[in-house]
Amino acid sequence: MSDPAEYAKAIISSKEWAWATNPFNWHDQDELRRFVALDGLDESSRLSSTTLLTPISFEAGTQPSGPGTLSTLPLEIMFKVMDYLDISSVEALGQTCKMARSMIKKHPTYKILIKLVPTLRSAVEKCGLQESACLEDLAEELHYPYCRACGHQGTELFLPLGERVCFNCSTLSPAYWCMAVPDATAAFCLSEAQVREFPILKLKERFWAANNFLKTVNIDRQDLVPAKAAFLTAMKIWGNRKTMCRYAAPNDPDDAFDAHPDDAFLGAAYRFLRNMQVKAPNDPSQLDGPQPRLPEFYANMITVPFPYLPKGKTEIERRFMCRGCYWLAQQPRVEAAMLKYSDINPDFSAQRVKQMISGRRNTSYSWEELMMHIRGCAGAGFLMYQHVIERDYEYGLGNRLFWRPQ
Repeated sequence: MSDPAEYAKAIISSKEWAWATNPFNWHDQDELRRFVALDGLDESSRLSSTTLLTPISFEAGTQPSGPGTLSTLPLEIMFKVMDYLDISSVEALGQTCKMARSMIKKHPTYKILIKLVPTLRSAVEKCGLQESACLEDLAEELHYPYCRACGHQGTELFLPLGERVCFNCSTLSPAYWCMAVPDATAAFCLSEAQVREFPILKLKERFWAANNFLKTVNIDRQDLVPAKAAFLTAMKIWGNRKTMCRYAAPNDPDDAFDAHPDDAFLGAAYRFLRNMQVKAPNDPSQLDGPQPRLPEFYANMITVPFPYLPKGKTEIERRFMCRGCYWLAQQPRVEAAMLKYSDINPDFSAQRVKQMISGRRNTSYSWEELMMHIRGCAGAGFLMYQHVIERDYEYGLGNRLFWRPQ
């Protein structure tokens, strides 16, 4: 069959495809996992280790100091006090003396976080966050598996707000953008004092040194704040979106015919942010409006891989990405039959189809969710179908082309 469109339609409608794409017909779950699953973004192999804490040294013959009156409190109360501290404050407390160091090592939330997310402290320091989420909030996010914006499996922690997010929302949703303090005051008609109450990121950018390309210098960027925090505060102050937009509109840069291109772009960005939806749609890649993708280095600086630990469990629950969606995203052209099978309208523009496939490629699932997803994923179906044909041919059950429509 020479026509690719007819070939795709024929294999999808065949009974062999129906058998091969049913995960219950696969008796070896490990074999199925190899062909349809990729490790999630929060998989332990992707979590790079960081340097350990600086050990506390004491001179010979000296008595170790104690944490003062705090040491007289019962350990349970001391742990409750530590729950209200962020990771940096807890680390600082642990560096004061051996007794304090021993206490934080026994803290249940701290002990789990350091084990599962070893890069958390260094990521907070890299962002320049003066204050971050407390241990109690981090424990809540650790035991909650879903993205706070779209409801998909969340595999990252958005550091400025301490919220669990998925990869798509962290890079595509305007709620998780970070904007300079002057832009936040202008876009949402807030005072600088109000904006300064938000978590402030003090990032550094590395540039080649002037007249010496063998050296680099770090330059401080403007203080940045999360757009979601500014938007929610503005909505609380002004009462509704319409009132906020009316008061904030005069702050927009001039976007007239002869305006500077940067001013026109900034004005459009302000209006886009004022119309943001904090709760992203089920598929964040379909957000209305422009979709400027954050640079990878920038997105990596404000998020950290964050696994999911079910309550009462000691091991994380693995999440997976669909290998079939990744395979579809690599194809130069996807036939209409495969798009329909994947519940994508083939009449959409090529750019929108590409966005939808790319969004699904970066979506994470639990194992049960993945088994449901692959029943409607043409890419996973093709990989399963192809493997079953090759396996039967290898075992001598027929010609490799036996199931292939002629």
